[in-house]
Amino acid sequence: MKYLQILFCSFLIWSTTPLSAQDALIIREVPIALKESSGLVVLPDGRIITHNDSGNPAELFLFSSVGELLSKIQLPFEQVDFESITLDDKNNYLYIADIGNNKNNRTDLKIYRYFLSDLFNGAVGNYSEIHFTYPEQTAFPPAPSAQYFDAEALFYHENQLYIITKNRTEPFDGHALVYKLPAKPGHHRATLVDTLTFTPGMIPFHWVTGADKHQKKSELAVLLGNSIYLVMDFRTDAYRDGALIEVPLPISRQFEGIAWVNDSTLLLSCEKSQLGDAAFFWVSVADFLNDYKHQRRYELQVLEKQFEDTLWVELDALVKERLYYEFYSASGDRTAFGVLGPFEKGKHRVPIVPNPEVMRNGNYLLNLQFGTLPHGYFVYRFDPDDARKGLEELKEEMKSK
Repeated sequence: MKYLQILFCSFLIWSTTPLSAQDALIIREVPIALKESSGLVVLPDGRIITHNDSGNPAELFLFSSVGELLSKIQLPFEQVDFESITLDDKNNYLYIADIGNNKNNRTDLKIYRYFLSDLFNGAVGNYSEIHFTYPEQTAFPPAPSAQYFDAEALFYHENQLYIITKNRTEPFDGHALVYKLPAKPGHHRATLVDTLTFTPGMIPFHWVTGADKHQKKSELAVLLGNSIYLVMDFRTDAYRDGALIEVPLPISRQFEGIAWVNDSTLLLSCEKSQLGDAAFFWVSVADFLNDYKHQRRYELQVLEKQFEDTLWVELDALVKERLYYEFYSASGDRTAFGVLGPFEKGKHRVPIVPNPEVMRNGNYLLNLQFGTLPHGYFVYRFDPDDARKGLEELKEEMKSK
């Protein structure tokens, strides 16, 4: 468990990005005739696929974009504990994760892969299986303090399937492990790539019960008991380097499934419980995303537009990234460029020292890029020694004429 301990210690500094929005906005709630809706995907045409978890037949349920039950698909095998489903980035494959492991004692974890077209054409016998193990788990079950291997969250990214585990440790330490494995049939050893630690709270509200990555953006939505966490602008396998936005939910339910509907709306599903009936919830996170984008626009500032040898940049980093810079002269030539960092999240005062041999006195366009966001500034370099040197050169040139 040494590797796990290293990851845990390095992750405790991860904190949420403070935003002005208070709660997520629930756009619509639709009751559904499903007791234990768990996994959730939204198809490109808006239709919804979900399923029940353990103790129920292996079935998929197809709903319209507004939550009307359209059909039920019976699968030709028995489930142990379906907990999540996801699509690949081209919407060709559907992955069904039989990964529920409440007691941390399973040795038969698997993910079923279907061509989406086969499911809709009735060819339910055409499927393949992805078997995997967690290399860090060596006992079944492990000691109570090491029970990290239940899971309810699956998502797809760059030909890999990612699993975020559900922590059942005693005493509870709050860490969720992030594993990846190839999104293809076979027997695989999952690779531990990261560890997530969210804001402490009551254990049921701290468990990860679902996750979905936006198909076109570096935005990951993670569902907990009473909150959504948006992991923004992360790099592959480095989720802790992204910004973490907490999105509180205004109601309490046993939320289980989450999926992106569009760039600012998420679909949630909940099981029937003492907190309420099973339902779909369409939730807008637009205010949180807009506030985050606003903060990113102002995370860089050039302190003084006129400089001599060193130009200073003030950085209030929301993500861990490198800073790229380039100077363009008045004639449009790129005279200097470079990369600095990476810089940890937080405040930094960063010096940029261009080569004076290629940057003479004058006006320049400075382009800065931190992560994916560009920033542009007009700056002026003035070095008295260069000015005197230039004046002497001009005098010599005039004498020669």
